[in-house]
Amino acid sequence: MSLFICENCGVIENTALGHFWAKDAVKFKDSNMNGKALCSECAPCEYEDGSKSKYGKWHGKFPREKFNPEKHDKADFVE
Repeated sequence: MSLFICENCGVIENTALGHFWAKDAVKFKDSNMNGKALCSECAPCEYEDGSKSKYGKWHGKFPREKFNPEKHDKADFVE
């Protein structure tokens, strides 16, 4: 499972469930969130054109956990 650290809240997220792969291509209505790797809860629920995204709430596939450098190795995460 490929994991990343949310640039907004610091939680550990799966690249397939959060907003990671399209971070440089997709624009949100909240332009402060554009270009960031975001967990499913932090990624805005509305795109720039006003259409709804699948984000805005935690997906529930696994528990939310903040990255902790004492517990996790940053080398295990994609950037």
